Amino acid sequence: MERTVPISEARTHLTPLLEEAREHEVYLIKHSKPVGVLLDAEKYERLLDHIEDLEDRLAMHEREDDTISLDEAHGTLAST
Repeated sequence: MERTVPISEARTHLTPLLEEAREHEVYLIKHSKPVGVLLDAEKYERLLDHIEDLEDRLAMHEREDDTISLDEAHGTLAST
């Protein structure tokens, strides 16, 4: 269960909010608009690792689209 907390409250209750962030995200708001999120450091690292993995997969997929088979290359070279 996530929680939304005004940033003014977060300033005065940071330690308990960091403890709470171990269990679920704590969204910080200012003037009723989201300005940040507190989350567990391990979860943050897992998210970064997951993003990196997805970027690697995307890069591999994009490279596959730019390649041709050996037979296609041979045919292209043979016709020149």
